[in-house]
Amino acid sequence: MPQRPAETCPQCDQVLEPSFVFCPACGQKRIQEEESLKSLITSFLGDYFAYDSKLMKSLRPLLFKPGFLSLQYLAGKRVNYIPPLRLYIFISIIFFVVLSLSGNSNSSELDSSIWDSFFQDYLPRVFFLLLPMFAGIQNILFRRFKRGYVFHLVSSLHFHSFLFLLLIAYLLLSRFLVAVGMGYLNVYILSVCGLLAGFYLFKSLKKLFVMKTGRSLANFTLLLLIYGILVSSILMLILGYIALRT
Repeated sequence: MPQRPAETCPQCDQVLEPSFVFCPACGQKRIQEEESLKSLITSFLGDYFAYDSKLMKSLRPLLFKPGFLSLQYLAGKRVNYIPPLRLYIFISIIFFVVLSLSGNSNSSELDSSIWDSFFQDYLPRVFFLLLPMFAGIQNILFRRFKRGYVFHLVSSLHFHSFLFLLLIAYLLLSRFLVAVGMGYLNVYILSVCGLLAGFYLFKSLKKLFVMKTGRSLANFTLLLLIYGILVSSILMLILGYIALRT
């Protein structure tokens, strides 16, 4: 009786035993000889809802439990949540899409050109520069906890992800207020967003490093001061450079 040829993985050519559901070499799921519509839909829904479930599980603590996701990451409990960098990139893409749709119609032609150039060409790079800088400052201020730079970078990714979500909410609300003739409220809404961001960061630091309120407040103030100076300096340099080129 002729022996049936061994089945191999189409991805990496690994020989597959009859009992294998996944390739032991590359992890790809075994493909049926004839793909059905049912298997195609099942595969799509499985991947989609797995990501959707992780997104919901990640967004709730990100919004309402400052420091929780970073502590879970430190504890090695990571399978239920979207990895910090992927979460940051996902939210930042939404932010820049919303930002591009918001426009800048209240400025002069020159100012509009400068700001458009800044938002489109430089702002994404600025944020990627600020992320490790924020983590570095936090690492220095909280070095006695010996958490390591990577943990501070994870904390920075989570904080800036929250910041993006807050800015997305502000941009959408701002656009609505302008549409109904209440654009004058924007400055107050922006102030509230600033207070919320500060409160979130303070609560996050207090939870991450378990300090008394006084010490937490001192480190929080110093972190904001140093970070604020860096952000202001970078923004001034970039805007000045764009203005000279315009």
